[in-house]
Parts: sequence; structure tokens; C-alpha cells
Amino acid sequence: MAAITTLTIDKLEVQYSLDGLTDVVIQVMATLSGNDTGTTLYFTNVFDIAGPEPSSFVAFEDLTEEDCANFVTSTDRYTTLLQYLTAEIEQKKKPPTKGQLPLPWDSKEEAVEEAVTSEDTEEAEEEVTEEEAEDTEDTEDTEEEVEEEVTEEVEEEEVEEDTEETEDSEDTEEEVEEDTTS
Repeated sequence: MAAITTLTIDKLEVQYSLDGLTDVVIQVMATLSGNDTGTTLYFTNVFDIAGPEPSSFVAFEDLTEEDCANFVTSTDRYTTLLQYLTAEIEQKKKPPTKGQLPLPWDSKEEAVEEAVTSEDTEEAEEEVTEEEAEDTEDTEDTEEEVEEEVTEEVEEEEVEEDTEETEDSEDTEEEVEEDTTS
């Protein structure tokens, strides 16, 4: 079956004065569409229109959609686009001859992985519950033990800071001695 094509006029561009004529259509923007058993394609394009013969000129106010469609269909561009449109529709209707499929072994592995994963998840949940119980028993420190640990950490940090300050002051004294000897 051949594609059914439709031409729809979207806009008109005019030359306000041309060869003594007023509001002469010089371009038509139109949509050319085609459909063949559900396969649809369309193009919107601008068609340059040849200047009219003064004897066959139709005033802008008197133009019909059919007149403008005749302007478009008489252009070489329309003929070229119509041929291209119908060829593209025919091409799109053909079933694909190549494509990508999932790897055949992926679907088998996924089924095995799902079965293994569900068993592993149940075992892992049981292990986590046992570990949480053990951790809870180990972490029951008294308040005094926690305070002692914090105090020891603070004291260690203060000692480290004092040591760094002492080293920095010794470096400064050595630099001063070197400067005075030279």
C-alpha cells in the first residue's frame, strides 16, 4: 500500500510590494506528512515561491489554502521531499534485520543468582542478629570506665602538643645561632 500524504500550510511570508503588486507570497512554511499502515513521518519545511504572473495574481485577502498548497506542490523542493518521505516510510515499515539481544547465559545465571542470593540473605540476617547480641554484651562499659578513657585521651593529646611546641622552639634557637655565626 502506498503512503497517504498530507500537506498542511503553517505560515506565509509576503513581499509587501513586488513588480507593482502588493502582499505577494514569496515563501510558504508547510508540513508534509505521510502515513502507511501506522508508520508515520513528517517534515516541516520552507518553500520558496516563484513570483506570480501579473495576469494570474490573486490578492492576498482572496488566497485559499488550496492556492497556497498549489504554490508549494509546483516547486522542485516539494517533489524531492515527497519522494524522500515515501522512501523513509517504506524503510521504517520493514522489520529490522539486525539488533541486540541479551546474552543467553545471563538469564540462566540470574535465576541461579536469585536463588543463591535469597539463601545467603537469610543466613546473613541470622549471623547479624547473633553478632549484635555479642556486641551488646561487649559494649556495656560503666560510666566511670568511659570517663577514665576520655581523660587519658585528653592528657595524651596535651602531652603531644607540649612536645611539638618544645621542638619548634629548639628549631628557632638553632636558626638564631646559625644566623649570628655567619
